[in-house]
Amino acid sequence: MSEDDEDGGKWWQFVLYGLGMFGFAIFMYIYLTNKEHEGGRVRMQWIVALVYELLGKWGVTGILAGLGAISLLIGIWQFGKPRGAARA
Repeated sequence: MSEDDEDGGKWWQFVLYGLGMFGFAIFMYIYLTNKEHEGGRVRMQWIVALVYELLGKWGVTGILAGLGAISLLIGIWQFGKPRGAARA
């Protein structure tokens, strides 16, 4: 394990993942809205299809945005965490 891992130096990765998930949620909302208006069939992963069947496009995008928010909060928490003192 590197010193960055032990000291929480990878906080920025969680922030980037979170922002990426927000972007992906927006993309999925736009994509699903367009497909709903066009009609026809769309291929998607079974878990996404299940969530879409149960909760609609708002469920899919809400879960993606929720995962992004969790990742973003973890990154912010790690950034604010006090760094380890000098090791003896």
